[in-house]
Amino acid sequence: MIKIGKVYIVRRLGHSRLCADISIGRKSSTIWFSVDSMQENHLCRDRADAFVLALLPVAMREKHGIVCEDFMSEQLQYQLNEYLIPALINGDDLESVQIHAPIAKEKYSNNGAVGSIFSGDADSLYTIMNHGRDCEYPLTHIAVFNVDSFGKIRDLDKFKNKCSHAEKFAKEQNLKVVCVDTNIDKVLHENLAEVCSFRKIACIFALQGLFSIFLLPAQYDAANFKLDLLDAARYELLTANCASTQSILLYCDGSEVSHFEKIKALTEWEPSWRWFHPYIEKLVDSYRLSAKVELQEKEQIMWFEVKELYGEYLISDRADSFVVALFMTAMREGIDIECQAPVTRRLLYQINHYLIPMMAANMNGFHSIKIYAQPTDAILECANAVGTGWTAGVDCMFTYMRNSNKKYSSYKLTHLLIANNGAIEGDSSMKKREVLWKMVKKTEEGFAAEEGLNVIGVDTNLQEILQEGFLAVVGVRHASVILALQKLFRVFLSHQHMDFQIFYLISKTSDIMNG
Repeated sequence: MIKIGKVYIVRRLGHSRLCADISIGRKSSTIWFSVDSMQENHLCRDRADAFVLALLPVAMREKHGIVCEDFMSEQLQYQLNEYLIPALINGDDLESVQIHAPIAKEKYSNNGAVGSIFSGDADSLYTIMNHGRDCEYPLTHIAVFNVDSFGKIRDLDKFKNKCSHAEKFAKEQNLKVVCVDTNIDKVLHENLAEVCSFRKIACIFALQGLFSIFLLPAQYDAANFKLDLLDAARYELLTANCASTQSILLYCDGSEVSHFEKIKALTEWEPSWRWFHPYIEKLVDSYRLSAKVELQEKEQIMWFEVKELYGEYLISDRADSFVVALFMTAMREGIDIECQAPVTRRLLYQINHYLIPMMAANMNGFHSIKIYAQPTDAILECANAVGTGWTAGVDCMFTYMRNSNKKYSSYKLTHLLIANNGAIEGDSSMKKREVLWKMVKKTEEGFAAEEGLNVIGVDTNLQEILQEGFLAVVGVRHASVILALQKLFRVFLSHQHMDFQIFYLISKTSDIMNG
């Protein structure tokens, strides 16, 4: 068993240390993260997040559960236990373990800084230069972490020299610097190549009082989670969504500009699809979220419709659901998307910087495009619903059973969603709609009534407009429906294995997870 004691601050010689006393079996010691005393307010007090990440590799290798005396961010604990740890046990030397800690549901207050690691190598510089003023998340800070030592003695001279180089570089780029020293290597004698990523993320979590976004160079770190380099996309998904908290979101930056995009930049590239402001209209007993779209020089109306009870949860102040519904079609045709309405900043960033480059580089027939829109940070109030798609099949039931316990109350299911977004078969659009509402009624009167759950049906005309093979676009179709209802859902759990990559990369205001 690994025990992590209360987190506390020690001040000494112009530095402040975030500390926790730990015990691994019968061996006890103290792990600390040290910053300049002027940056003490950046340290994340009262949470064990940083120490859990530092100790996770040894816990999995030596079959130790982790017990924390202090609080741990609920999102991080849930994601580590339910997703990251199971994904990492493919190796012969890693075992499944459980993390137990009091849960902190609230966000840890921070300065909203955007950071990246400074190491001086090409990947680090690419990430830094790729996040200038024109980026959705312009960089504000660079960080230096003393986690690169192989021996018991930290190389302080090398660390100080790197900090000095970072200060000079930051001054030239109008950025700020934060340097974190740590004794992890002295306490935990591990192969650096296997644990370096965990140690870096531990340092980032120690600074949750500063950062809300942090970018990790992906090319170097991909192998450190013991995942095949060809499976780098999976690594990005794991770190960006399973190693994040309510307060800070991690990204792996390693996308390259495709050949197609370079050609576009050198030519007068004009073809694009235009999207106009979404609007909501009241029908007889329902509400419809619609937007006019220009496709192949033809104007069409795309819509999502719900019963009157759920009309208040549709969002019309941003184009999120419509962008997600159409971007795969746009990629196949090599046409950019222009939106008159804003798009949530996190969603716009993830699609432009991760999902589109990854798909263009690895899927035949998909071109690299760009979505042009004004990013928005406007906060959407929601009803805190936790949902999952419902067909009454085995996968659905597994997701329900897995998330019906009370340990993680923020992830306990409240709503079942049934959508006519291409999955329902029928001879005509009218027949499909009849099937949709029959399914909703049957679920309401049956399983949902027995378990105290709500049921929401969503009708759309996506398949009628786009006429794509549903299995080819199932991930984005589901997500587009969910994003139309961001005022309802705070968390949505996907139970389809094939949606794993899509759902993780387009998760945003609502936490969309693989159930």
